[in-house]
Amino acid sequence: MSCFPRLNIEVQVLPFSAGSPTGIMGGFKVFTLGAPLTDDVAYQETIAGCVYVESPDSERFVHAYDRLAKLALSREDRKH
Repeated sequence: MSCFPRLNIEVQVLPFSAGSPTGIMGGFKVFTLGAPLTDDVAYQETIAGCVYVESPDSERFVHAYDRLAKLALSREDRKH
């Protein structure tokens, strides 16, 4: 997408045909930290407030992100 000239940002589109992903209860973010902090940290906003989830529990969010990324349209499909 030409409206995003930054190389470190990628917009992924989940088509309606993928259905509603099970186990996803809203948006979340996964932060991959650089050395010396090598564990991933997940962040989710809930009705109860913001939640930060550290490793090993953050792995559930990493796996959910990976599942969503596999369902997302490819770069070529997004161009059409």
